[in-house]
Amino acid sequence: MPHPILSHVIGTSMLIMLSIVVVASTAMIALVIQYDIVKTRLQEVAENIASTVIEVITLVNSSSKTQYIVKELTLPKDFEEKGYTVKLSNDPSGWYVEAYLSTLKWINAKAPLNWNIEAINVETADRETELKVNQYTIHTVSELRSGYGRPVVYCIRNSDGSLKVGLGIEK
Repeated sequence: MPHPILSHVIGTSMLIMLSIVVVASTAMIALVIQYDIVKTRLQEVAENIASTVIEVITLVNSSSKTQYIVKELTLPKDFEEKGYTVKLSNDPSGWYVEAYLSTLKWINAKAPLNWNIEAINVETADRETELKVNQYTIHTVSELRSGYGRPVVYCIRNSDGSLKVGLGIEK
């Protein structure tokens, strides 16, 4: 017959292990839910910026007089105290707006940029350049980081009729 102390040690050890598993599972479920909420908010930001890009392209392209449009973006400072990045990217299916957490790039969202205009040059320069458009001074960037400056979308009609669109920060 086993000793009663041995039974108590085995039972207590199993109870401790079960408690650890329950706490760890609960923490993992809470983390997955939190990241799912952040991903939904990132999707909203990506769709908002994609809509703004399409809007400024359409306005510049539809007017024979308009040579440029600069539209300021209203973006949340952060999500759950985590910064995020927004950029214009492309793949074989076309151009899209990508938003992702700066520290966890696998938590991301994409919104397609659907346009029917052939002559669009999307600015994705890796280096920051300064662009002067009348009263605006825009520093073009390849990525917008949350909580930084006054983010804008700009679209400019070139002399040959082609359009240039990109993201920037108004200074």
